[in-house]
Amino acid sequence: MFQPLADGASNPSLHENCKMVILPNQMPEDSSLSSLESLSQENEDDSSQFISSSPIPKAFQNEKFIKIKRFPETLSSSSFDSRISLYWLGLQSFEHVSTDLHEVKNVLFLQVLRILLNEWSRNEIVDDAFYSSVLAMQERELKKPTLKLSNSERLEEPNSPYCTLEEIERNEKDKLEYGIQMRMNFNKQVEGLCQHLQSKPTLPHDLVGEMTKKLIENLVLVENLLTESQSSDMMNVQEKLVWWECISATLESKPLLLKQEAVCRLKFTAKVLEQLTSDGKLTFQEMEKILSDLQKMFQDEIQQYTDECNRQTKDLVNDMIRKFDTRRKNLHKIQAKERRHFQDSVQQAVDPMEFVKAYHDLLVKQKKEGSDLEDQQDVRIAEAVCELWKRLHSSSSQKMVNTVQELFLGALPSQTQLPQDKCELLRQEANRDLSLRLQTEEANAKHHLELFKDHLERQKQIWREEEALTKSILKHLTEQQQKLFQGTIVRQRDLLDGTGKLTHMKHSLLLQAINRQFSARQFSLGALKEMRLSRVKSLVNETRQERTKLVKDITAIPTYLPLLQESSLSEVERRLTQDSQMIGVEFQQEFLSELSGATELLQEHAAMVIGRALAQKARQQAAKANREGNESIKHHLKESATESVCVTRESVSKLIENHYTHIQSITQAFEQDQHHRLQNIGGEFIFVRPIPNVAGSSLI
Repeated sequence: MFQPLADGASNPSLHENCKMVILPNQMPEDSSLSSLESLSQENEDDSSQFISSSPIPKAFQNEKFIKIKRFPETLSSSSFDSRISLYWLGLQSFEHVSTDLHEVKNVLFLQVLRILLNEWSRNEIVDDAFYSSVLAMQERELKKPTLKLSNSERLEEPNSPYCTLEEIERNEKDKLEYGIQMRMNFNKQVEGLCQHLQSKPTLPHDLVGEMTKKLIENLVLVENLLTESQSSDMMNVQEKLVWWECISATLESKPLLLKQEAVCRLKFTAKVLEQLTSDGKLTFQEMEKILSDLQKMFQDEIQQYTDECNRQTKDLVNDMIRKFDTRRKNLHKIQAKERRHFQDSVQQAVDPMEFVKAYHDLLVKQKKEGSDLEDQQDVRIAEAVCELWKRLHSSSSQKMVNTVQELFLGALPSQTQLPQDKCELLRQEANRDLSLRLQTEEANAKHHLELFKDHLERQKQIWREEEALTKSILKHLTEQQQKLFQGTIVRQRDLLDGTGKLTHMKHSLLLQAINRQFSARQFSLGALKEMRLSRVKSLVNETRQERTKLVKDITAIPTYLPLLQESSLSEVERRLTQDSQMIGVEFQQEFLSELSGATELLQEHAAMVIGRALAQKARQQAAKANREGNESIKHHLKESATESVCVTRESVSKLIENHYTHIQSITQAFEQDQHHRLQNIGGEFIFVRPIPNVAGSSLI
């Protein structure tokens, strides 16, 4: 029994809603027409079921799809699988970018701290032991979130080859919460470092305050540079997604063209056979048998073409990726060595801001080198795959040409008893009609591809508008937070000096980091929205292809079919608009709810840094009061000590009287001794002047 060609149910790689064109000379009672109408009705029923369903059916959210590792791998997937895998890979690419930016932030934090400590070390303010202990403590603190991240990843089963949309949405939400936590922890670490330095009695308070100010200023600069890098990275990932989606659409048009060629060959062959049947050269059963066999051959050829395209594409892509990985690894080694050499020069760096800017410029240069290398490889792979599909298309098309030629020059002459020359003329006539028809089909495919590119451009514009809306929301949040914080600072008289400005910078540092995190969240929500819409967008794309073919060849089909196609297209486009708006509102509400939670964390942080600043100010004032009190006590002690060593008139007179009394006793003993000696030698008399009595004398 003659059946319509390739209804798509057995070939999911082809568009499921592609329908055969009804032959204009077939009557309603014709068996082939009834089959076509049955197929058309079946497809319309399937479409209406999907259109009338909810925008995000639970079954779709739990439907598993393959996780791919490289963008070129999407070229061997079906339309829906290719698109949803493509945007999942976009999320993974952006996650890698975010991880790299976080590592850059940690590196620059340590390098800036090292530069500032080097200055203290050169001025002999700190010794080597203190220098090393501070850096080691900060490095240990920075490693803590990494351990927690690995635990989170193990819970998500990263080694599984499949995932669902529900899992991805939950995982992206977890990433947001974890990212906010990391930024809060980083600011707490910076605040802890400042408190640690301020608690050291050997470090002058003014030097610690100046160092803290320089550290925060440089971290604010780092956050600004990272924000610029993230915006650039988001745009690059979006451009890559659109580019690969366009390449996938170009390749998907190849099997559709081959299928349409088979339909046209079958159509014009059937036209010739019907003429022979009406002339009595063939019976109806013979005609039906020939068409059924021919259709089966075409179906097998299309299936073989699709299988070969997928198989050879995978082999080709894997082979080219292996070669590219070698070049990429070599580049990464060179770049890592270059970064290490630059980081080693930190010992000679004096200005941390110059170091930060220079290191950022180095990273921008290296990122461009890697991006250029990857873009070149992507273009080579895309060109090679397109050339492969084109070559396989030509081969399959030639096989169908040979099959039809064998029919006209082999089977028909024996069955119809017509001369071979007559059959060749019939074949040439069919080929002329077929050639014109294939030119029209190629023009239709190009026109549809242009429409698809326009759709991608509109999609990019929507992404830009959503990104601008997010920036406006975050700008409003920033202004509100800055106003509230500044108002609190003004009411605190103790913070009107440099301490208040430093406290404001600390809060601004966290505010910028939170804004950057929510900019990333906006990107992930945009990708999730496209993943949710993948099923209905695939249906819209298929319906547009059908409508394009019908509009281009309006005279070759019944008048009611364009109306049906127009109605079907309007319905799926209306549903796409409705679903897009519903998902957009849902994600916007989720975004604002998450932002509200982050605002509470910001307010807690503001209270914390202001409270610590006030406490530090109070400690400084108490220490100053203690120093002033100590000076008063010292003065009193000095006076007491001075009074304790001063002599009086009476004490000095007593001291002299005792001294001369002791001398008088010694003199008297000496005189007696001399008297005895003189008596012994002849009675010689020696006169000695008596010592006056000083008792009661006034010498002072």
